[in-house]
Amino acid sequence: ETPSMTPDAAAEVVDALSVNVKRSLSEIFELARTLSTGEETRDDERLLYQLMTQAQRMEHAIRDVFDADRLTRGELVLERRTTEIASLVRRVVHEFPFAGDRDLAVAVEPATIMVDRDRVERLVDDLLTSAVGRTQSGDRIALVLERAPDGVLISVEGGTPLNGDGTAEAAAAFLAELHGGWTRAERLPDGTGVVRAFLPSGRNAGTADGADPETAAALG
Repeated sequence: ETPSMTPDAAAEVVDALSVNVKRSLSEIFELARTLSTGEETRDDERLLYQLMTQAQRMEHAIRDVFDADRLTRGELVLERRTTEIASLVRRVVHEFPFAGDRDLAVAVEPATIMVDRDRVERLVDDLLTSAVGRTQSGDRIALVLERAPDGVLISVEGGTPLNGDGTAEAAAAFLAELHGGWTRAERLPDGTGVVRAFLPSGRNAGTADGADPETAAALG
């Protein structure tokens, strides 16, 4: 499969991903400064884990930047494999570095679809990270994975709404659209926000119509 993307769209994604790289670098430097004080604390192991996690996230963001560039040249190929998506989501949640700082509730339905596993892991991580940025320590974040007739819907709810125009952050949108899916940000009746990502079970990567956008509303 060789998806395609317009140069303007790719430039927008690269700009957004570059911001993600800068954020991760900032976190890495802050953690490194804390660890370099020479004071032994019981939090050292946790800080080292967060440092390594942020370094890995930066590596992923850089990979996405290169993916966007390769996409403009028609060189990007997805490595789709049959995947039990619930297990993938649970693994990402287990490894998520900020899970202990939030009240993270997870509800998943078993489902098996064809996806590029590495990129879907990054998609789930991006959705969770965005929710952390919209919440405070101890706040509730709910991640829900639901089966749909033609794929799966991943919803991450919590904190203030992402924005007012219904769009999600560019990195998550990019990763979903690679699979022929979509993302959407919504304001819930209680004033909190939710970001939904749909991944189709088919092989129509590179299109924007992997499923009817009303799937989210129908499942909700």
